[in-house]
Formats: sequence, C-alpha cells, structure tokens
Amino acid sequence: MKVRKAVITAAGRSQRTLPLQRLVDRDGADKSALQIVLEEILSAGVEEVAVVIGPGDGPAYKEAAGPHAGG
Repeated sequence: MKVRKAVITAAGRSQRTLPLQRLVDRDGADKSALQIVLEEILSAGVEEVAVVIGPGDGPAYKEAAGPHAGG
C-alpha cells in the first residue's frame, strides 16, 4: 500500500508555534521546522499534505511552508 496523503496537526494550544521556528537542516540551510517536515514527507512519495492550524495562523504557516505552500 502506498501512502498518498499526510496530515500534520499543528494546532495544539501551547505547541502551535513550534513548526514556525527556524532551524538549520542537515545541509546547513536555514528553514522553518514545518518546511523541513514537509520536505521529508514529500521526498517519501506522499502526494498531498494537509496542515491543521489554529484560527488566524494561516499567513504565518503559509510563509513557514515556503515553496511548499498551497492554496
């Protein structure tokens, strides 16, 4: 069975800003934690990813997703 869709739950009350934090990935590039996770998911062959966020957090998460942000 091939996994085609993934869901990232990022709406926890006390944890919801963790995916927005900036980190250095294994190649030395500065990225958000969300972007790193998205890249790992997509490299595993997953075709669609949904990120569950809290109300009003859309713009911050869209920016943190970088080139992987969708509509």
